[in-house]
Amino acid sequence: MSSRKTGTLGTQRGASVRSRMLAGIFSMVIVTMAASSVLLYYLLHRDMTSRVDDSLERSVREYAQRVKSPNSPLSGLPYEDAEAFLYEAMQATLPSEHEGMVATIDRTVRWKAPQNVDVRLESDKEFMAWAVAADISGASVLRSVETATTTYRAVILPASIADDPGDARFILAFDMGKQAGQLKATFVPYIWAAAGSLVVAAVISWFLTGRLLRPLRALRNTAQSITDEDLSQRIEVRAKGELAELTYTFNAMLDRVEDAVDSQKQLLDDVGHELRTPLTIVRGHLEVLDPSDVHDVEATRTLAIDELDRMSALVSDLLLLAKKDRADFVSLEPTVLDYLAETIFAKAQQLGARQWQLEADSHASVLADPARLTQAVLQLCENAVKYSPSDATITLRTGHSGSRAFIEVSDTGFGMSEQDLSVVFNRFERGSHGGHADGSGLGLSIVQAIVTAHDGELDVNSEFTVGSTFRIILNAHATSGATDGVLSVRPTP
Repeated sequence: MSSRKTGTLGTQRGASVRSRMLAGIFSMVIVTMAASSVLLYYLLHRDMTSRVDDSLERSVREYAQRVKSPNSPLSGLPYEDAEAFLYEAMQATLPSEHEGMVATIDRTVRWKAPQNVDVRLESDKEFMAWAVAADISGASVLRSVETATTTYRAVILPASIADDPGDARFILAFDMGKQAGQLKATFVPYIWAAAGSLVVAAVISWFLTGRLLRPLRALRNTAQSITDEDLSQRIEVRAKGELAELTYTFNAMLDRVEDAVDSQKQLLDDVGHELRTPLTIVRGHLEVLDPSDVHDVEATRTLAIDELDRMSALVSDLLLLAKKDRADFVSLEPTVLDYLAETIFAKAQQLGARQWQLEADSHASVLADPARLTQAVLQLCENAVKYSPSDATITLRTGHSGSRAFIEVSDTGFGMSEQDLSVVFNRFERGSHGGHADGSGLGLSIVQAIVTAHDGELDVNSEFTVGSTFRIILNAHATSGATDGVLSVRPTP
């Protein structure tokens, strides 16, 4: 029930992210397109008004030239009156599209535009009332006039004839409503095209975002499929860039979680497996203990303490192995390998009476945790003592080759069979040589964990009844004194 609810909620959230993403993107696109459309319409409208004014101003200049001429260009004679002047002026003027003209004398329409002109100024009484009443003393008048019918951009040109003192006017006007209508007619296809493009972009973006969010859905599905019994699921990396990095990071996190869970399971299994035996031994002895027998009590006490000490050492080893994947398990620093070998050799001789030898002349420095590396080598030395006779020789040796350096422990002891070599690094595995099966069987596992934390390698060579050699191989640390590939660092007491 809980898993199904979580899956449904995850699907809803995934769809919501997709919808919110597209809604945000297209909100910005729509706002941008709307703003650009308004700006474009404003610029086109301003250009339209500018072209209308240019046309009217050109008419004013042509009319001014006609006014300056005392004679009619058609007859060559002086104009008889203003009516004749206005007639020739209208004959010489060809109205543009959506432009009308009319001539008035003493506030009465005298001449009209031809019938093929679509703008009939004389039909708009409100406009004509303004045109005949406007003050035109001494100059032409250019302005916008708004009526109940439409808006005009108009110019009034006075017709002054010396022998005719009457009020004569030549009126030109553009119907800006029709001009704007024509502009809108050309602008509407742009709006439809933009809207269609937006719809197509929305459909394409829906599928593209679906593909982009596919790794996130895979991540969600993988997270839902993970249980405490199955942590093996991983996401296949198909995308590139940030999503690929997210997938790698998520898979790495799952690796760490799986390693941590496996370590916990391993720890619980190990504890349950290894602590059961000493507990059973102590319990069995306590159950048959005779409190009245002093010797029996003393023997049981000694056995119980011995088993508890063994349990304490076992728990310490298990806790150490449980920490092997932590970042602070080792603290690496440049370490002179020969000097470290001398220090370890002094301690190792206390582990048992053997023929101890030191061959430390590697002239190498490694990046290592001196304490952990000492612990690993001493464990190898302890094993060498445990699996060798008293007259055996144990050699602690250092060396290097190119960018790799090593420290090894070799003995002339009992050696190992092929069967022992195949399981020598497994937990709780002990050597099969008779009389030497004591210990927890965690020593070499601890050594291997320490070497792995150093990014090193642990090799073993062994021949039954001849002896064994364990070699820890580490990366050499370059120093300013290195020459010809050989590190010239010498031990310093």
